[in-house]
Amino acid sequence: MNKFITSSLLILLFGVHVNAQTDTVRMDNDSFDPATLKVSAGTTVIWINSSIMQHTATSGTSCTADGKFDSGVMDQGQTFSFTFKNEGSFNYYCIPHCATGMVGVITVSNSDNASNTTTDTTQTVTEKKNEKSEQKKKAKSLIDFKSLEIINTPTPNTLPKKVIDFTIFHRFDNLIGPQGGRHILFGLDNMRDFRMGLSYGLTSSLTIGVGRSKGDWFNSPYQEVKELYDGYAKLRIIRQDTAKNIPISITAYGNTVITAMKSQDNELSEAHFNHFSDRFSHSAQLIIAHNFRKFLSLQVMPSYVRRNWVNECVPDGDDLDIYAIGAGARWAFSNRYAILAEYFEVLSDYRQARKDQYFNPFAVGFEINTGGHIFHINLSNSAGIIQNTFLAYTNSSWEDEGFRLGFSIARKFDTNDKKRKK
Repeated sequence: MNKFITSSLLILLFGVHVNAQTDTVRMDNDSFDPATLKVSAGTTVIWINSSIMQHTATSGTSCTADGKFDSGVMDQGQTFSFTFKNEGSFNYYCIPHCATGMVGVITVSNSDNASNTTTDTTQTVTEKKNEKSEQKKKAKSLIDFKSLEIINTPTPNTLPKKVIDFTIFHRFDNLIGPQGGRHILFGLDNMRDFRMGLSYGLTSSLTIGVGRSKGDWFNSPYQEVKELYDGYAKLRIIRQDTAKNIPISITAYGNTVITAMKSQDNELSEAHFNHFSDRFSHSAQLIIAHNFRKFLSLQVMPSYVRRNWVNECVPDGDDLDIYAIGAGARWAFSNRYAILAEYFEVLSDYRQARKDQYFNPFAVGFEINTGGHIFHINLSNSAGIIQNTFLAYTNSSWEDEGFRLGFSIARKFDTNDKKRKK
């Protein structure tokens, strides 16, 4: 009798263990894979975001949540799971991409034969659990900066391999004060600087990019270098990873800038180029960052700028080499919105002696994450956008109402040829 009871208990426990099931749905750029999934009651469905875009798995129909389950915004590599205990059909959608048709349905029945013919039926429960564990470990290594720049300065982020980022930056004239106000539509009538940037993930640790800036970031007859073309490289050295006890991320950044503008006849102008090398400038930064529990990210940036176009004919001569130390922050108060800030202390004897003419760059911004685009709107006392200009030529002060409106919008494109085994 005892043996019978013991055997029965073992069979019952073993049966419960065997019947425990999981299934997987992957999130692509604009779809769930599979979009239709049939499972038996008690199955745990795991959603994995394999896309560079942000997604959600939100229960509801017609892009309206019904409160049954919601993953929240998921970054690439993150997972969400939900156990379906009751029979029925459960519709769900991705909040950022519902309007473009990113919807799915889970059909739950009591049949032990319920299955999904579009998934890999040979994948075992153990393999799926291991995959979920690996995805969670990967998610721990993600830095919570969402774009390649905070406002002007780079973040530690590099692009995944074969991913393209296209970003447009605008910087307008003074918002208020004597140089701003309603007569120039609070600065919008005058565009001080503009940059288009294209970046590419050469590897997961190395991003390269090119850009074109308008210039016109300094109101003076002597500093007027425009038509700027830049090329840069960003190398991730260390990545913060709590699973591996690595507390910080370290990324190295460097660029080279050349002006294509016509050389000026005025010998006092910085745009009076005696040699071809006078058209170049360079900058370098070391970006050291830490993410605090996915709501606050901080970084410090020792920086260096070398300008070959400096006008040495002005009194005392400007500095060819400029050093600076910067700090940046991102505070996310929701899955979609964040506050941004950055500040640089410029270490230049020439500028220290002219504190009424040169000022340290300071900018604050607001980030909106749509899932497909990262949109920044900001206020800055700098007119220039790239390090070579805003570190050297910030000539207005917040105290004197010398700040201006700007914005940027970034979009990523995945060029990887994704082929999955069915």
